[in-house]
Amino acid sequence: RTASAVAVSTELRAIAATGGLGDPTEELSAYFTDPEAFVRGHSPKIVSATITSAQRAATDGKLPRALALADRASALAPHDPAVVALIDTLAAGGRSRSRRRLVGLAALALAMSGAGAAVAFTALGGGGENAPDAGAVALADADTAVATTTIDAATESTIDAAIGPVSTPDAAAAVTADAPITPIARDAGVARRKDAGGSVALTTDAGVTPIDAAVIAVDAAALSSGTGAIIVKNDTWCEVEIDGEPRGRISARPIKVSAGPHTVVCTQGSGTGMIWTKQVEVGPGELRTVTGSLLAYNEVRISTDVTIAGIAYRAGMTVKLKGRVELEKDGAKIFVTISSPCEIRDKPDLNCYR
Repeated sequence: RTASAVAVSTELRAIAATGGLGDPTEELSAYFTDPEAFVRGHSPKIVSATITSAQRAATDGKLPRALALADRASALAPHDPAVVALIDTLAAGGRSRSRRRLVGLAALALAMSGAGAAVAFTALGGGGENAPDAGAVALADADTAVATTTIDAATESTIDAAIGPVSTPDAAAAVTADAPITPIARDAGVARRKDAGGSVALTTDAGVTPIDAAVIAVDAAALSSGTGAIIVKNDTWCEVEIDGEPRGRISARPIKVSAGPHTVVCTQGSGTGMIWTKQVEVGPGELRTVTGSLLAYNEVRISTDVTIAGIAYRAGMTVKLKGRVELEKDGAKIFVTISSPCEIRDKPDLNCYR
């Protein structure tokens, strides 16, 4: 907890200054003149500065402050790979029991915002001569994963709160059901290709990497006598139903349920075909994570060397993408929503053109 409002003000002004903000009066005038342009121009710098401050706090052993800064960064850019990587780093860094509990709870709350995007790629080419090196591997899609952990009485007391709404997708995402980015390791286990032939496939889970159940440890006395909770993860927005009862739009909040078997439904409405159903068994005091996927892959042609979600691709390859992904070339970065087949080009600007 920050010592005082003055300390909060000092800290936020430092972050704002690092992010390129100047005199408050001038900045407010610029904002009200063109709010969209102001946010678009300043958010990346502020997010970067906030991430740097969080990393410094974590290095100094000030975990609560690091988590608070990570929360601010997630609120500004929930789909930014650097923000997700920061949350993963904080979740993996705990050593004491109390630290593991704090990081686990924070990661569950922060990393779940919104929905996810998965990447699979196939290079155009021929047979044996053009086959990829033996280093190529495939990462299995975890659409059917159900993770288990336990919750204590303090955590349970927050579950009854109303489910908070997910931010409304932007205009492009309104049609394609926008999804968050899952960071893919830059190495990703795929060896460099000697030529453009052959084919390689890489698939990664659309959701956030599950937190180990051991992260949240509780004493037996803290377990609830007859209730548990469910967190629903999906690669895009959906309305959640449990045992036929509407529970609102998908969010990071655990949903309190009685101990026993439950049927979980994630749907975008009747007639859309966007729906999945899963069965889950919840024990007393358990927090169960149910993960699914609604988005379909689309074939994308690559006509320029580009980095997609942290992985470098060469012109001439064909990639299968879904949801919202990051494109990067020559220092320029943009996020695009893949809802149909398209072609990635850097002229007139870097984008995926239909």
